[in-house]
Amino acid sequence: MVRLEQQRYFFERLNNPKWIQPLQKKGWFAKPPSPKRDEERGTIEFQEWPALKYLSRMAAHEPELVARVMQTIHAADNNPYIIQSFLSAALAMPPEIADRLTPQAVKLVQSPYIMRAHIAGDLAVHLARGGKENSALTLLRTALYVVPDPRSVAETLKTVDPNYQHEAQMRMPYYEYQLIIQRCGVELVKLLGISFVELLCTILEGTLSLEKRRKSGAKTIEDFSYIWCSNLSSLETTQSPKRFLAPAVLQYADVYASQGPEQLEKIRDVLANRSFKVFRRIELELLTRHHDFAGSALSEKLVDKDAFDDVALRYEYDDLSAKAFGMLTVHQQEQILQWIDDGLNLKLLVQRGFSEADAQEVSEKWQFERLTPVKEFLANSWKERYETLHDKYGDPLDRRLIRGGAFQFGSKSPKQLPELAEMSVSDVMEYLMTWRPNPNESLPFSPSEEGLGAVLTETVAKRPAEFSEQIGKLKETDPTYVRSAIQGFESAVRSKAVFDWTSVLVLALWVVRQPIEIPGRTGDHWTKDPDWGWARAAIVSLIEQGFREKAIPFALRETAWSIIAALVEAKEDIKELPYTDPDSQSKDIWSHSVNRTEARAMRIAVQYIEWCRNNLHEPHFSLASVPEAEKLLSNGLDTNIQPSLDIRLIYGELLPFLISIDRLWIQNKKFDIFPAEPEKQPLRDIAWVAYLTANYAYNAAFEDLSDIYLSAVQDMGKSRQVGSGHMVNHPEDGLIHHLMQLYWNGRIGLEDNGILDIFLKQASDELLGRMVTYLGRSLKETKELSNDEVKRLESLWDRSISWPDDSKHKRELAAYGWWFNSNHFEDHWALEHIYKSLQLSHGGFEPKLGTLERFMKLAEQYSKLVMQSTQLVVNADFENVILWHDDLKKILSIALKSGDLEAMKTARLVIQNLGTRGHLQYRTLLAE
Repeated sequence: MVRLEQQRYFFERLNNPKWIQPLQKKGWFAKPPSPKRDEERGTIEFQEWPALKYLSRMAAHEPELVARVMQTIHAADNNPYIIQSFLSAALAMPPEIADRLTPQAVKLVQSPYIMRAHIAGDLAVHLARGGKENSALTLLRTALYVVPDPRSVAETLKTVDPNYQHEAQMRMPYYEYQLIIQRCGVELVKLLGISFVELLCTILEGTLSLEKRRKSGAKTIEDFSYIWCSNLSSLETTQSPKRFLAPAVLQYADVYASQGPEQLEKIRDVLANRSFKVFRRIELELLTRHHDFAGSALSEKLVDKDAFDDVALRYEYDDLSAKAFGMLTVHQQEQILQWIDDGLNLKLLVQRGFSEADAQEVSEKWQFERLTPVKEFLANSWKERYETLHDKYGDPLDRRLIRGGAFQFGSKSPKQLPELAEMSVSDVMEYLMTWRPNPNESLPFSPSEEGLGAVLTETVAKRPAEFSEQIGKLKETDPTYVRSAIQGFESAVRSKAVFDWTSVLVLALWVVRQPIEIPGRTGDHWTKDPDWGWARAAIVSLIEQGFREKAIPFALRETAWSIIAALVEAKEDIKELPYTDPDSQSKDIWSHSVNRTEARAMRIAVQYIEWCRNNLHEPHFSLASVPEAEKLLSNGLDTNIQPSLDIRLIYGELLPFLISIDRLWIQNKKFDIFPAEPEKQPLRDIAWVAYLTANYAYNAAFEDLSDIYLSAVQDMGKSRQVGSGHMVNHPEDGLIHHLMQLYWNGRIGLEDNGILDIFLKQASDELLGRMVTYLGRSLKETKELSNDEVKRLESLWDRSISWPDDSKHKRELAAYGWWFNSNHFEDHWALEHIYKSLQLSHGGFEPKLGTLERFMKLAEQYSKLVMQSTQLVVNADFENVILWHDDLKKILSIALKSGDLEAMKTARLVIQNLGTRGHLQYRTLLAE
């Protein structure tokens, strides 16, 4: 018997796929290693399977062979090593081959011992990209579904609530579960559309159903989500499925609804079919976010008395009112104001123990809170009434629970907001300088600098003008208060409040000139800021918001720039992402670029350039107009000064803007931004992929970068050093999208040895398939094409069906189904081309949903050609026949009655083949 160590040594060094079949004949892939169980200790030990790890590595080289072997493997013992190798192998295969392993993958992800479960999400994305939407959804449904808590309910709980059930549980570690949704969610919405959102809704509803039972006759079930998830916009890290899934449903429903009013209505239909009240809240939040095209839905919800009265919908209803009250008719506004005027039931309040005076006060406060969201739309009489209530009760309190339903450590303040609000600015400053936490009290649950700082932020946000006059005194206080005050000014900017920017920026300049580390500083981040780093980050946010709102006076240009330059040049954590460190290249560089203080400061340096252009009004503005910014940008390209990958990414991401500012500068710096030296490949790759990912293929940029594009085409297939993260997962896709945009618009053509010709000759079938699919999806979203655009696209299809070796282009040719179904091409021409494509791809057709819809519409006019094409599709994919039942039945019926002997013969053959595979329902067509 060969020992495990010997197996591992052999298979880890085996990199030739030609060994697969000999090893299979010898039985190396036949028997998984058995788990070792210790009944006394109650433990289980799983062993690696080196042979399967080798097979998984070979999946990228011989996917067809590996898939056949893996289909013979029965890995039902829940071995996490086997599951990981199996999913990784499927991920490395083309989607049409990986799809064959879906049934096994579905069984494997149900294991309670699964490791790196997020690979299941990656595999679902991979399948969806290949048009295997049903398989992707099946895999996701299995991986993400929740299960009941196996614990029994204590008798004491049953006495309180006989129907009590424990909260549902995730079947995998919560961080893996959340990683699948967070990392893959946006891509899955793009690929699967509303089906993915509907899946999340189903899982959330199932989660709630495990702990709630419908009351007899109730249409909507109260789930108390306004308590356990008061803030639907907060996608928190939690082991509670419902607390994570509710914000996730909102997030991805929002992504889908953002496409337009049609998509918003589809989402509303999905939500309307759900039983629990959280779905009503999500619908209201979506309408608030998309009130600009929500139409009559706004009035439908706002004039719904049940929604107005429902405490569970209160937060979302009020938010929608704040956005859409002004869009209602006068009559509808009066109806809502009448409900507010009616107030609360005073008799009921008295019955519950309130005095008449207290009941009146409670009702008035309620009226005040209901008027607050719509105060901007109130007519004179109502506005006077609101102001009277405001003078009487002050600013209304936000009665929402702590966001996410969790308690915040270290947030207790020695003075609450009303107390601090009543103090003069001088008294507040004195208090900040003199108050100290009690050393005898236990942190983080006692009053702290962090807690006082949070109250200070709110106070400054409400009185920014007063605080800006004495802001310099904060230099004598703790850094936590400086940061908190700056955050208060940022909030004030968002609300368009006016204050003295000069004193605020002077304080900010003082902060950025302080050493980040504070010698002798003690404490932790629960109670106070550990150093000046947090204040620096707050300053970046303040200036960023100031530029966005056009609030910073241009007279403060010099001060603003001094702050930005100091932040960019701080190099406080440059060690994290130098291009020379291989570990840096494995990180999520894009996330660092939008979160790390130095990189964020570089981004506001670019905002500064735009700010100057808008204020200088020079007829020929360029970087020469802002030499300080030009110097900073040039220094950022000097690796001796700035070697960070997350800084270099910004040059690629914002390249079109920089071209619009100073095209000549970009032309001169092109090879500094995209250096050719091999040792600087990470810098070149991250800038290039960021440019492709973040931008459209603009003509000016292509003219300046045509040689870079050509080099990228010639380097296809080579590894790109771009780190991790969903933004850079598929670096070649950006190149495909740019080339197709340029071709669509006539900027490049199919001429011999042109850039597109070279790409088409060098690209793999997988890349070409993604290219054709990208254009096909674009065609689906395009209403009209010019004659020139149609001719260019026809030329590309002509080229594809003229490949000399069809065996290497199945994926590409199958993807022309997207084009055929777009209806942008003349019927007979399109039929001839799809028939030829089907012949060459051996019946491959994408997408699977709606495959035969256009064939059915053309069946009467072109019965022979339609029937021949349908035969190729059906014979190649009997598994999905159930998806096409209605269209297929109509096509067969038309062909059998057409009188065309060839069409009738082909139809009979298709029906016979279907019958041999168990699809007997079509035989009745022969009798008819």
